[in-house]
Amino acid sequence: MNVFGIPEELSGPLPDISQMILLPPGGPGRLWIASNLGDALRTLRRERGWRAAIGTVDVRVEPAGVGVTPAFVLWPLGCPLSPDAELTSTGVIMVAEVVAPGTAERDRDQRPRLYARGGVPVCLVIDPVAEPASVTVHHEPADGGYRAATRVPVGAVLRLPEPVGVDLDTSAFRTRAT
Repeated sequence: MNVFGIPEELSGPLPDISQMILLPPGGPGRLWIASNLGDALRTLRRERGWRAAIGTVDVRVEPAGVGVTPAFVLWPLGCPLSPDAELTSTGVIMVAEVVAPGTAERDRDQRPRLYARGGVPVCLVIDPVAEPASVTVHHEPADGGYRAATRVPVGAVLRLPEPVGVDLDTSAFRTRAT
């Protein structure tokens, strides 16, 4: 046993951290906004037996084979899993990203295109750093992008298209700056 009480056969060498790529998760505001989205969809999730997670569940986006962790993900019970136990993009109902100053291009442009290529039906982008702060819902994935998008200022009601099919009051996404 080593000094931490771990048997020697289980305590291998430390990983080479020089090869790791670490991305900032954003400040606490990102998860606070994602949590408010989860709260807004709580009744719908219970009625339909859907599951949701805030910034903690990976989605395997096929065919790219890329694993990403959205700020929020909504999926049905029985959603297919990848070999690495990630949700598969073709099985999820909706993902959401919360734009942060350091990841604005990724959150506004790259992630929605990636999700569209992976067949995610609805992608919500909550953008508290835009002037004015806004919320965009992308839907109808086709040809590597989404065919439709609706953008509203934070505070307006936004219709989330099917398969979600509800009106979302975006005032819950106001931050101190908005």
